[in-house]
Amino acid sequence: MTIEPRPMGTARRLAELWRYRRLMWFFAKSFLRKFYANTWLGKAWIPLRLGIGLVARAFVFGGILGTPTGGVPYMVFFTVGLAAWDIFGSTMLFGTRALELNRRYLKSIYVPRLVVLVAAVAPGMLWASLYGGLLMIVLAYYGIHDGTFELHLGAHTILAVAGFTLMALVALSITLWSSVFGAMGRRDPRFIVRQVLRLWFYFTPVIYPLALVPSKFRGLMSANPLTAPMEMVHRGLLGTGDVRTSGVAVTLGTIVVVGFFGLRFFDSSESRALDRL
Repeated sequence: MTIEPRPMGTARRLAELWRYRRLMWFFAKSFLRKFYANTWLGKAWIPLRLGIGLVARAFVFGGILGTPTGGVPYMVFFTVGLAAWDIFGSTMLFGTRALELNRRYLKSIYVPRLVVLVAAVAPGMLWASLYGGLLMIVLAYYGIHDGTFELHLGAHTILAVAGFTLMALVALSITLWSSVFGAMGRRDPRFIVRQVLRLWFYFTPVIYPLALVPSKFRGLMSANPLTAPMEMVHRGLLGTGDVRTSGVAVTLGTIVVVGFFGLRFFDSSESRALDRL
């Protein structure tokens, strides 16, 4: 066995991530177990949490407030939006705590820390898959009740795939920073992330279409790096949404700038952060 020094530099760390990619599933399963660990209902909590949250918010925003969605049934619009949002939100939450939650492994054996961070996408992918299953039920209802199929599928549906991917990449870019602070033994970073996500949710077109935003605020909305990916998902699946080049540029710029400097910060700081756990 050859003992080698830990690779330094962004390119080498990414190459190391690829070599250890098979470990991602192990850490992904550990994140997923957090949803039902130490509970009586076990895995039943996963669909219960999803269904209760979705129905409650859809009732408030779609039923009571009657938020217009450009002809798309609100339940369909909201389910699609939440699937995209939770890829971002769950990755942010679990990514911030990724090093701390897996400290017993990281402090006893060498595992590239980026592997653990990328595995934090798994909970968001699970939520998106469950929302997809729920969406099929909702679509079947409208198909039987109204004789309509609310999805608009075609070549443009690739936009939805790109939108989901960009949501995950924005989250990973940010968690390159927040995971280091989350590993320093304080609860402040996770509290801050939760509060930021609550605000960010309402400034992203998840519960309302972008067309509903007054024109004088559209430029501000385009500065949100999540607006363009969310509109890409709407355009790709529902045939609605306003995908602007400037918004896509903001998203890509955020991923490149925040991600590049985040990788450098993570590379130089994560070992010291783990030493404090």
